[in-house]
Amino acid sequence: MFKKKVRRFTRSLHQLIDNRNENKELTNSVIRVREILSRNAQPNTTISEADFHLLCSTYSGPGEYGYDKKSTWLRGLRRADQLVSLIPQLASEHSCLEVACGDGMASLQLNILGMETTLTDLNDWRDSRAAYLPFYPCDLGADASLPGEDFDLVFSYNAFEHFPNPEIALQRMLAVTAPGGYLFFEFGPLYAGPWGLHAYRMLPMPYPQFLFREQFWRDQINRIGIRDLGKDLNDLQPLNRWTVTQFDQLWSNSGCEVLINRHHNNAEYLDIILQYPEAFQGRGLTYDDLTTQGVTILLRKPSL
Repeated sequence: MFKKKVRRFTRSLHQLIDNRNENKELTNSVIRVREILSRNAQPNTTISEADFHLLCSTYSGPGEYGYDKKSTWLRGLRRADQLVSLIPQLASEHSCLEVACGDGMASLQLNILGMETTLTDLNDWRDSRAAYLPFYPCDLGADASLPGEDFDLVFSYNAFEHFPNPEIALQRMLAVTAPGGYLFFEFGPLYAGPWGLHAYRMLPMPYPQFLFREQFWRDQINRIGIRDLGKDLNDLQPLNRWTVTQFDQLWSNSGCEVLINRHHNNAEYLDIILQYPEAFQGRGLTYDDLTTQGVTILLRKPSL
């Protein structure tokens, strides 16, 4: 019995030492990354571009998003559960508008729960199971208004990083939100994050938007071919390239009560910044810019 206790204590002690060493190593890496980002020298991608094929073979990118019937159903179910969990006031008689709805499966699940759901997007590529829901084409990058008014909930997933002007997009969503109603946005990857170029199916290494000149990575993508949203495309999805700081300022200036502002961080790839510091220097980036993968936002519009 005594020997077992000694072994357990020894394992716990070794684990504590390992954790301290890992934390110390991470702290040192953060300090070094911040020093690199503070440099005023011009970015230089010569070395990282020479290592392009090595980087392609070293990294595999994040897991597949999944656009098959099962994946879209389960994702819609998780999103609907998230919304009703975060906003318990939602009830069957409430109305919802999903902006940039994509496959529309989150709205389908809310509709199954008895809510009145409306969908809008630039183009209609809904899943056939959501085809019966009201849909209105709308380009928030143009001079267009959203359909209807006084929705109890306006929400979107993985859209705000694509809107040409997030400030105008938010204003238009606020215009159709009922007084006291809610706005929910969860989106990413943000442009400055590891996968912010939204090109990891073609370029598997993190931060290709900084490791390579734009013409270089565009040439590589065009050579490989663009695969996204479960289909072949002629170009990458448009990106507004906003930083997390800009988005935080947008929520603060919205006139709404900010109920949730959660940053999803990913510091897994600091090694690549340390390996190619010249590619990241002089860009005006911050540590938070490079490690914020996405955000979750819940706003409440003031009541009359």
